[in-house]
Amino acid sequence: MTHLTQNAIMDAFLKLLEENPLDRITVGDIIRECGVSRNTFYYHFGDIYALLKAVLQRDMDRLVSQRKQGDSWEEVFQRVMDSNMARRRVIYHIYGSVEHDILVQNLYEITEEVMMDRVREAAQGLPIAEEDLKILCAADQAMFVGLLLEWVRKGMREEEAQAIWKTERFVFRILPHILRGLVEGEKP
Repeated sequence: MTHLTQNAIMDAFLKLLEENPLDRITVGDIIRECGVSRNTFYYHFGDIYALLKAVLQRDMDRLVSQRKQGDSWEEVFQRVMDSNMARRRVIYHIYGSVEHDILVQNLYEITEEVMMDRVREAAQGLPIAEEDLKILCAADQAMFVGLLLEWVRKGMREEEAQAIWKTERFVFRILPHILRGLVEGEKP
C-alpha cells in the first residue's frame, strides 16, 4: 500500500507539473489532486523537493531497468533523451522554478549509479583502481549534466537534444580507449 500511495502522489505531482511551474505547486494542490491527506504526504515525503527527487529517481530507475541483456548504454541514454523530449513541459517547469543548486544536485545524484555502472562495464577486465573509475565517472557526469542543463536553457529544441546524444555516443566509444590508455600509461 505504501508503494501505491507514493506512486499516486508522484503521478499527481507530475500531472500538476505539466500545467504549472514547480514554484506554483503546493502540497495542498498535490493532496487534492491525488486524494490523500497532508499527513500522508509528509509521511512519504519531507517536502516538495524530496518529492521532486523521488520522481526523478523513479523515472531514471524505470529507464535503466528497461536495459535488457545485450542493450548498450547508448540505448539506455537514448531512452533517457526520448523520455526528456516527451516531458518537455515538466522539465521546463522544474528548470524555471527550482533553485539551480537543487536541480543540479538531484541530477548528479540520480545519474551517479548509472554513470558508474557504465564506467565499470567499460573497465571490465582492466586493472584500474576504483578511485580512477570514480574520477572518470565524475567527468562523464559533469559533461552530461552540463549538456542537459544547457539543452533546457536553450529551450529544449530537438537539434540540441541530438547534440547531447552525439556527445554521449562519442563518450561511449572513447571510454574503453581512455581506460586502456590509463592502464598502459601506468606501466613502468
